[in-house]
Amino acid sequence: MILGYEMREVKSPIEYNVPKVGQKTIARPETGKPLAVEAMDESERQENLFKDEQTGDEAKKNLATFQGKDKTNGADPDAAAQIPSPGKTDKRLEFSGPGAEKGTD
Repeated sequence: MILGYEMREVKSPIEYNVPKVGQKTIARPETGKPLAVEAMDESERQENLFKDEQTGDEAKKNLATFQGKDKTNGADPDAAAQIPSPGKTDKRLEFSGPGAEKGTD
């Protein structure tokens, strides 16, 4: 009879700042029961500003939407037509206070 074992890497869920701030709990993937509680290192203490699920592709899509390059965002296509061109003056932007006379630089 031969006895043996096999070593495998298994991704285990990690909960940060549990049970205390500055500690992490490593859980068993099958049951979710805690395996170990360890101190967090400096890189783990740096909180992420974005959701973990956000990928680089999703970030690029969000940027394109923000910059108006994505046509599927449901924006009003006529909204750009409402912005005055550089050659035209919008009357609402004219200044009529003291010193607004022409040639008084």
